[in-house]
Amino acid sequence: MAEFVDVPKILSDLFESVIGAIYLDSGKNLNIVWEILYSAHPRFLNSEIVDGTNIIMVPLEVQISNEKKLFHGFGSSKRQAKAAAAKFALKAFKHNR
Repeated sequence: MAEFVDVPKILSDLFESVIGAIYLDSGKNLNIVWEILYSAHPRFLNSEIVDGTNIIMVPLEVQISNEKKLFHGFGSSKRQAKAAAAKFALKAFKHNR
């Protein structure tokens, strides 16, 4: 079952203002903005099919407090596996707070 995450509007406003500040500080260089955003974004690594099944496994690498963690999600589609990996990462983040 999916878990609903309620994100306050102020968080999206804050994210937008940080991106705007990076854009202006970089001399309006979008490449630098994308570089910074991409480096902070969780990375889904190459998916694999679990041997002898139709199950897809997707690893997700997340950096939390200068520590890289690896989570694995499983599903019948790549989309389901990614969602499962993200859910495991969210639970771990909530547990470690």
